[in-house]
Amino acid sequence: MSRDIKFRVWDKINKQMLQHQQISVLLKNVGNNNQFEYMQFTGLLDKNGIEIYEGDIVNFNNNKFGSVVKWNDKGFYQLWRNGIINWKIWQEEAYYNTGYRKGIEVIGNIHENKNLLEAKTEN
Repeated sequence: MSRDIKFRVWDKINKQMLQHQQISVLLKNVGNNNQFEYMQFTGLLDKNGIEIYEGDIVNFNNNKFGSVVKWNDKGFYQLWRNGIINWKIWQEEAYYNTGYRKGIEVIGNIHENKNLLEAKTEN
């Protein structure tokens, strides 16, 4: 499987997310590099068909709290609140072949929805 290489960008000054369609305009007017944080598309979709990006907060099977999608030199991984790292499932073939996708949902991102990393409480 091939995947699209896409990015979205968090504008730290204007506190807004820029989608990949807006980035070409951004690149023409680069300005202050510290103003923007780039987040790469994982190549994966959640159970609703939403693209999953680095920095997204995802939830698996309506768990009590979300986890963060991150990137390093080994690839994408999922960092749980308790510090446990899930590497294997973020390899594209494993993600789709194990059925993991059926339970994972993008519920926000680390810039606009930090509160989603806190445990849910029952009412």
